[in-house]
Parts: sequence; C-alpha cells; structure tokens
Amino acid sequence: MSHVNQLMREKKIGILAIQETHMTLERATDIESRFEKRMRVFASEDPEAPTARAGIAVILNRQLVNADRATMEEIIPGRAIMLSVPTYKNDTIRVLAIYAPNNPTANGKFWDDIQEWVNDQQMNASLNGMSVLKPNILLGDFNVVEEAIDRIPVHEDEAVATLALDDLKTNLELIDGWRDTYPDAPPEYTFHQANMQAMSRLDRIYMERDLINMSRNWKIEPSGLETDHQMVSVEVVTRAAPDIGSGRWSIPNHILSDKPLRKYMKEHGLETEEKLKNLEKRKIRRVNGNSMLSEEERLAKAGVLQEKLTQLAQKRHKKRRLDVATRNKLEGETISKYWSQVNKDKKLRDVIFALKKPEPLREDEPIYELDSKKMSNLARNYHENLQEAEPVINPLLRAEKTKALLDQIERKPTDQQKEESRNELTENDVENALKKSQSGSAAGIDGATYDLWKTLNE
Repeated sequence: MSHVNQLMREKKIGILAIQETHMTLERATDIESRFEKRMRVFASEDPEAPTARAGIAVILNRQLVNADRATMEEIIPGRAIMLSVPTYKNDTIRVLAIYAPNNPTANGKFWDDIQEWVNDQQMNASLNGMSVLKPNILLGDFNVVEEAIDRIPVHEDEAVATLALDDLKTNLELIDGWRDTYPDAPPEYTFHQANMQAMSRLDRIYMERDLINMSRNWKIEPSGLETDHQMVSVEVVTRAAPDIGSGRWSIPNHILSDKPLRKYMKEHGLETEEKLKNLEKRKIRRVNGNSMLSEEERLAKAGVLQEKLTQLAQKRHKKRRLDVATRNKLEGETISKYWSQVNKDKKLRDVIFALKKPEPLREDEPIYELDSKKMSNLARNYHENLQEAEPVINPLLRAEKTKALLDQIERKPTDQQKEESRNELTENDVENALKKSQSGSAAGIDGATYDLWKTLNE
C-alpha cells in the first residue's frame, strides 16, 4: 500500500478506486492505521474467498478531500460500493466504484443487481418523501466494452452484458466521460493482454453531464505500479467551488543532486521540456489512429510502445521510492524539517470561497469575486492601500516615537560599512548573498528556488 500512498501523493489524487484487491476488511483496517495521517481506506471483500478473488477499495487523500465525513454503502460485497464524499459548502459527490465479473452472463446480472438496488433506493425515497441520491460518478473495471472500436481485435461484446450496462447508465443518466470529451480521437486502451495479442478499454469513468462540463484533463496513462491495467483519471470540481488555478510550480529540490541534469540545465536550459512531454503517448495515438495499418500491425506497434511507456513509469516510480527510502534512512529519526513534515497530520486545506468587491459601495447589493487569482489581487490591493494611506497621527509624536525606538538600537554601522553601502553591487556580491540565502525556502513566480541557483553557481 506504500506504492499507492506514493502514487496518490505524486499524482495529487483525491479519490482512488482499486479493483481485484484480494483484501480482507482486517487488512484494510491495518493499512489505514499505518497511513491514517495521509489517507482513509474504504473496502469491501468477497464474502466467500476474500484473499483469492474480487475485492474492491476506495482510498481518499486527506489533503484533497473531506475524508473524515465520507461514508460508504456496500451494494454488492467485493464488487460494488458507493461513497458519499462532501465537497465545497453543502455539495456531495457520490462515487459508485465497481469491479465487474469477467463472465458475460455474470457481468449482465451484475448490472441488473445494481439496477435493482437503485430501484429500491428510489422506492424508499418516494415513500419517505425524499430525493433520490443517485451516484454522480460510476467508475472501475467494467470487464466489458460498449463499442467494438474499444477492442483490438475489433469485435462487439455479448449483448447480455452490454444491454444491461446500457440500461443502468441510461437510468442513472451517466455518460462515458473520456469518449464524450474525445469523440474523434484515436482509440486508447487500458488493458493489454500480451500473451493473447489483444487490447481493450475496460477501465472507464462515467459521469453526469453537469460534472463532465466541470471536468478536465482526462488521462489514460501508466500508474507506475506492477499492473497490466492503465490508470484512468480526471480532474473534477463542483459548481460551488471557487475558480482555483493549478498552483505555482517549483523545481523539486531532490533532482538538483542529479549531475547529468545539472549539466544539461547549464548547457541547454529547459526549452525542450514541452516537446519531450508525453512524446511516447503521442506515438501510441498516431499508431492507434493509423488506418493504413492492419489490426495486427497496430496491435504489435502499439503494444511495444505501451510496454516501453509502462516500463518507464515503473522505473520512475521505483527510483522515487528509493529516493524517499534513502532520505528516510538518513533523516527519518532526526528532528528536522523532513521529520516534522512526515509526522504532522495531513488536513484538508481551507478554501476562501469568495471575497466581497469594494465596488459597489452599497451594502445591500454586494458583489463577490469567485476567481482565486482575482481574489488574491483584491487582498493585495487592500493591503497596499493600507500602506499608502496617510497615517492618522501627529507628525511630531511620530517623530518622537521613531527617535525613541532608534535610540534603543545599540549596534550601529561603522563608517566603513556606511561607505560600502553607497557602492554599487557587483556580481560577486550577488553570488555571496545567494550562498548565504536560506535553503528550502519557497520559490518565486518562475518556480526557481534558491537551491536551484546555488546549484547552478557551484
């Protein structure tokens, strides 16, 4: 589970669904106790053979979602659970996580059973005069595809499974988010059977239309874990959430010790970063979308590229684990900044939902700013105006207080220091000041930390 913890931390995943866990509830409780500062674990085991088949879990990242107030309802043991996760204000996202059977007949019955559960919920809500709390999101390993294009070799799945799934998603008013977002894109696949020369998009995320409109960055990519499935992900917000940007990037300090990287930065800079980003991914898309290639050729070429991409992701994941383990060995038992960071509780960040604009001045018609960047500008302007405002104080009294304060300062600059302060700064002065600057401090707008400039000037 430490691999999962690393994955969620590095990818900034708020809600992660895991299928075929083969995990007992006791094991889930033990895992949660080990990582309770960072995440909360919801799990459902197979009732007959919990360590041999099925099993499903949903992991919540305490730093990104309100894990403490989340609740779970078990629909089909080991196969389907629904989580209700509070979001901003009074909103709640309901996530139905599934691991469907592989057998077509069992697969069709699985969707029928979930539909029956939904019908029971609707009936109970109607009798009690309450609104139906249907899932907003349906995700997991479906072990069936709805369209022939989602398989290589191309073929349709059995109707007993596809029709039952279609009835369920129609009743729940859910849409295949990736397909809806990229209707004309070349097919991508989440599962590769190397021994059977086949690929398919078994892992999917369905959403309500409103949530799809509030989502972005749909991805199918290797997770870095030892698995034959790709990870499907998406960023989702709710209507009540303020407009929050992607944050300010800064270069990670741990890579500054990499000598080849330091040499590269000095000689070439980082102008090719965007060209290299997702290069292998684009190759796979071109292969999958090449109508001039036969199915066998596409499968062979895409399979090789996908395997290479998966190996690179796993190599990066293992390298990062080694770096973390090494640092923990060196600093994990020493009172330090690292030790404090590792052992402190991980809490959901407080969010400023809105700031009242200074205009108009009428209190009965306030206008609120919901964009986080514009809110920061409002706060900055407010404090700058406070600084520039004329002080409401007697000038003579101010001068008297200032002199009294300065008289208490015993250490005075020497004549030589006064003379040096009048001289223009040289490049050596800047480099010396840089060497004395504090390490581990926050980066500026460009993302470059003091540590980066120190490294480049060594």
